[in-house]
Amino acid sequence: MSFRFEDFELDAATRELRRGGERVEVQPRVFDLLLHLIRHRARVVPRKELIEAVWPDVVVGDNSVSQALKAARRAIGDPAAEPRFIETVRGRGLRFKGPVTEARPAREAEAAASADPFVGRAQVRERLASQLEAACAGETRLALLVGEPGIGKTRTAETLAPAIEALGGRLIVGRCIEGEGAPPFWPFAQVLRQLDTDGARRLHERLVEGDSPDGPTAMRFELFDAIAGELAAAAARAPLAVLLDDLHSADPDSLSLLMHVVTSVGDRPLLVLGTLRDVASSEGSETSAGLSELVARDPLRVHHLRGLDREELAELARAVTGAAPSEEDAARLLEQTGGNPLFARHVLAAAPLEEANRNAPPEGVRSAIRHHLGFLPEPCREQLGMAAVLGREFAPDVLERMTGRPVAELLDQLE
Repeated sequence: MSFRFEDFELDAATRELRRGGERVEVQPRVFDLLLHLIRHRARVVPRKELIEAVWPDVVVGDNSVSQALKAARRAIGDPAAEPRFIETVRGRGLRFKGPVTEARPAREAEAAASADPFVGRAQVRERLASQLEAACAGETRLALLVGEPGIGKTRTAETLAPAIEALGGRLIVGRCIEGEGAPPFWPFAQVLRQLDTDGARRLHERLVEGDSPDGPTAMRFELFDAIAGELAAAAARAPLAVLLDDLHSADPDSLSLLMHVVTSVGDRPLLVLGTLRDVASSEGSETSAGLSELVARDPLRVHHLRGLDREELAELARAVTGAAPSEEDAARLLEQTGGNPLFARHVLAAAPLEEANRNAPPEGVRSAIRHHLGFLPEPCREQLGMAAVLGREFAPDVLERMTGRPVAELLDQLE
């Protein structure tokens, strides 16, 4: 995806900032800051969120944001005294303003596919294609892709885009945000912005301005029905697929709206795709309860993604490195990564495969693991740290002797 504003273009695929077609040199963190602000331009982004997004693996302070912001302003010619692009909202954060257009040209899609090849998932893709076919026949469908971080949920969903475009339709994406900072209904606000009709723009403004998310039941129903109607009208004009990414981070309001959409749109060519981690990871929360209800509605439309097998990892290694791995190297890659495509790509990018298999996981893998472990309670992380020296499988009674805690308490934490 590339984002254009005035004579600038921010290319997420190639990680380049260009002005009038000429490359503008920016540091990686500065690029990430600009990209995050542009992607979330419909709202004010708190500085805390920027730190988490741009420096996920480093402990930094507000000064790092200020320095990166100064560099970003210099790169796009945006003086702080009279900003054209990046607005500082006192006490709240930063907001990217001004018209922005999004594009995914064919050359970019080809380059992205070459740089980050997609392998496997044949059965899941076949089932998704069948659901798309049913949706295009006039039956609104919901499909959920469930799996661990990095397993390829979003990539699998996005493989439907060419099939939808061939039918004259399109895939639009709304992403949920982990942690604090996003307003209620944020993924649907993004979807409405991309629909870009008069009705969608009015509804987008209502959501972004926080109009009645906690209002009376009648007001909520009117808002929900208006959004469902806008999606139905768009699907009536051309087949529509809506990807709601990272639903495990959705607010309860968004999940309620999702339930309303999939049950009320009716006979329109609409396919709603959702990606989420296992709902058990947030058991007890409002979000988990809403997702459990969504999953229980139709288990046949829930697709669980597992790790790639050895043959698929070998295919990925050939695509990334240009050389076929030996059976022994492919087996070690499977053992080291568990078939997780994200981890496998980091390993393959870090060093030649035979060398990578002898060394510790590359920093990209370690950073991803640290990030996702950060959402676990401290007692659980402590127990996993001790269990790690025992190997991938361990007996609870051994961990009990190591920690001095009863087995029942350990199992409660680990679950």
